[in-house]
Amino acid sequence: MREEAWGLLLGTLRLSCVMVFCAFVIMIELGAPTIQTLPIWRGAEVYASFPAALLLCATLASAFVDEHLR
Repeated sequence: MREEAWGLLLGTLRLSCVMVFCAFVIMIELGAPTIQTLPIWRGAEVYASFPAALLLCATLASAFVDEHLR
């Protein structure tokens, strides 16, 4: 794997880890969702599930970069 593709993949992995950590902290701080905190709780759920899609796109992009730069 070329250095550019590897950098793209590692950068996205770091971003994904930060996003999951932030969502975890938000959910821990809120506790159980109530009527007042439900929108924030739902936002944290989306924030926790988004890294999977981001990693899929990064994997495809790094494969494309690796093949394109050969």
